[in-house]
Amino acid sequence: MKRITLEKDFHSLKAPHKFSIPEKTIPIALLILIFTVFGLLIPWLGLYWDDWPVVFISKFDSLAAYWKFYQYDRPFSAWTYVLLIPLLGVKPIVWQIFTLLLRWLATWLMWSGLNRLWPRHVETITWAAFLFAIYPTFDQQAISIAYSQHWICCLLFFLSIWAMIRAQQTGKWYFTLLALSAAALELWTMEYFVGLDLIRPFFLFILVSRDVPSQRQRIVLTSKKWLPYFLLLMVYVVWRIFILKIPGGDPNSPDMLRSLVQSPLTALAHLFQVALQDVTYIVAGIWSKTLLPEGLILNEPLLQVFFVLIIVIGAVSFFYLQHLVTDDPGEPSNSWARQVVLVGIVGVFLGTLPAWIIDRQVTAGLYGSRFSFAAMFGASLLLAGLLEWFTPRRLSKLVLIAILLGLAANSNLRTTRTFRAIAEKQRNFYWQLYWRAPSIKSGTALISDGEIFSYMGLYPTSMAINLLYPKQDSGKVPLWFFSILKVPASSETLRKGFVLKDGIRNYTFEGKSADILAINYQPEDFRCLWVLSSSDADNKNLPHSISTVIQLSNLDRITSSVVAGWKPPADVFGDEPAHQWCYFYQKAQLARQNKDWTEINRLGAEAEQKGFTPFDSQEFFPFLEGYAYTGQSSKAYQLTMRIRKINPHIDDRLCNLWRNIVLNRPDSVNLKQTFADLNERLGCSDR
Repeated sequence: MKRITLEKDFHSLKAPHKFSIPEKTIPIALLILIFTVFGLLIPWLGLYWDDWPVVFISKFDSLAAYWKFYQYDRPFSAWTYVLLIPLLGVKPIVWQIFTLLLRWLATWLMWSGLNRLWPRHVETITWAAFLFAIYPTFDQQAISIAYSQHWICCLLFFLSIWAMIRAQQTGKWYFTLLALSAAALELWTMEYFVGLDLIRPFFLFILVSRDVPSQRQRIVLTSKKWLPYFLLLMVYVVWRIFILKIPGGDPNSPDMLRSLVQSPLTALAHLFQVALQDVTYIVAGIWSKTLLPEGLILNEPLLQVFFVLIIVIGAVSFFYLQHLVTDDPGEPSNSWARQVVLVGIVGVFLGTLPAWIIDRQVTAGLYGSRFSFAAMFGASLLLAGLLEWFTPRRLSKLVLIAILLGLAANSNLRTTRTFRAIAEKQRNFYWQLYWRAPSIKSGTALISDGEIFSYMGLYPTSMAINLLYPKQDSGKVPLWFFSILKVPASSETLRKGFVLKDGIRNYTFEGKSADILAINYQPEDFRCLWVLSSSDADNKNLPHSISTVIQLSNLDRITSSVVAGWKPPADVFGDEPAHQWCYFYQKAQLARQNKDWTEINRLGAEAEQKGFTPFDSQEFFPFLEGYAYTGQSSKAYQLTMRIRKINPHIDDRLCNLWRNIVLNRPDSVNLKQTFADLNERLGCSDR
């Protein structure tokens, strides 16, 4: 009697009489969910990390170069860019939209395949699909060009699973051919789903069990059905581990497997620890992370919009799923729920297995979340299965699903906001560098006190800098970005002469330590990009690490000669930003380098007329010199006092600046008198 009442309650909630939403709307609902969570800030996103080498090749090399570039880790993966770059170009917004469409198609195929596997439980599978669509462990969706390959492989994997299930259900040979072809293309493109491929026998066993009563016969028949997929997988594994020779060493070497052979007990203990940490994080830890206090800060309008949006996402998801009517009978079943939980647990372990084999970890490093990519499938199934198993009432399940979707949306929206800020920081940096240095001689190394951007790295920044300028036929990459913390030489060695070498795969750079430009970029402190020289040696606002190479910074590497009509490609860097303070500062610094004092005065007058002024008063220095060297001593004096009023702690720098001015104009009585007057105010004679 109790069971009948429970089932009656379940059906009455599942199919309301007043309003119902048909099952055919599920793909559209998934599309809306994905684009709401990830697409809101698309127009303001840019290029990141491994996006930049792809764009560099597209601009500076031929399509054939992709094959050479990717032979260093995944020699067959280049086909995605050879096919897609001519079709899509390199505009970030195009790739952002394309990668979200891939995510949607992969989610749709996952939902479709599982519905054919468990046709009597479409609703629970739909919950899993909604979770998978925005699962928050993978936090690098915005790196769209690089991760397009991952989503292509995800799409191929679920296409293969769907076709395999269809082949079993229909007996049609062409579904098997499609499944094997998709699996082969996915495996040889990227290894992320090689572990998850081992989930196939679980699905085949479930399908076989419906028609075969004997357990032994089920196992035998499952083995036969799985054999072609297993053989394909083994061919790939043997090729990848024993046959493939990668130039320069394998970046994804199976170190854990070697450790298991050499020191099995130590390796097993390490593997157990890594697996425990990663699985706990993927299934449970990520949700606690979405509830951290910093995730609830609402101190800006965009975050307030996000807060409203996540409530809307949770509420609309609840309403949609509550009124969704599917074709399955929807009968609660603890035995089926346990089956889904088991498959989910296996999926989490198998999805993360490739990372563990190469001794990587989801919870380690800035880019570690990519190793949870394939595990999101199992985690989504596991959570949906646990809700089905332990939560008796449908209403409670829907509330919990809605809460999880809201938390996932909150995490992903805030991550996308971070990427938007990085894109804006990059855009400002690259345009300021181009304004300051319209041309840089080949063989120049740009050195900073550390990496400038999150989710970038040294070689992607180097590729981006080169894209600012026309292609140079030198046979090497003309410019390279270094962190002083990673330059393999002391400052003394650099002074005596040192060859700086770096590169990425088949693209190499070589330059001399006499040909460097030291830079400092701290927009968080409301400063423009500073291209440094020996005159900045007394700047106490600079990090000590970069101060060791300031004396070597050679501004002669910068020239004003440009190729007629050239501008940084708008499809990569966007349109040139509106000219605000930093534009006038960079152009004034370039004019200062060329001793074009009249141009500095013109720039200063225009900036003042437009109301632009710096936050850091040291950025007034080139304009002060412009006044001084054009005989406008009174204005130079007034600007000096203005600088000092804004920042009274830079008297030393002002004194040194004026000493150099007087030294360079020994015949100017007015400048000497002005400096004498300043001595009384600044105390320069005592310094």
